[in-house]
Amino acid sequence: MPQPHNNPIPSRIRKIALLKALGGLGGLVAVYWLLRLGLKDLLLRLTADPPIGSRVVTCLLAGLLSAPFILFCVGVLELTTGKPFRRLSSAWNQMNEWKQGGLSFLLLWVGMGIVGLVLYLTVRYWPDIWNF
Repeated sequence: MPQPHNNPIPSRIRKIALLKALGGLGGLVAVYWLLRLGLKDLLLRLTADPPIGSRVVTCLLAGLLSAPFILFCVGVLELTTGKPFRRLSSAWNQMNEWKQGGLSFLLLWVGMGIVGLVLYLTVRYWPDIWNF
């Protein structure tokens, strides 16, 4: 009779994933409050008159502002699967191309549906949340 093994690795991975998801969520809240407090005006001034390095500044700001969302998504993905993101990435790369295309299409539409649902709910029930 096989003995059940205690494998603490998935619980450790899930703890780290929870920290990533909570850190990403905290970063999203911080970006939201910074936008409410005047970061939007600063971003508009930085990108309005195109100086020499305006494209670099815009790309850098876009990367910095999207980093919490990416961290949140990676944390949620690791939390739901119990596997590190690198292992998921290598498994994705080993799939056939037609499977990758089908799953990408499905994930894209599910993601767009979730974003649309969140936008609908926030506009419907909290219409003043978008007034900066």
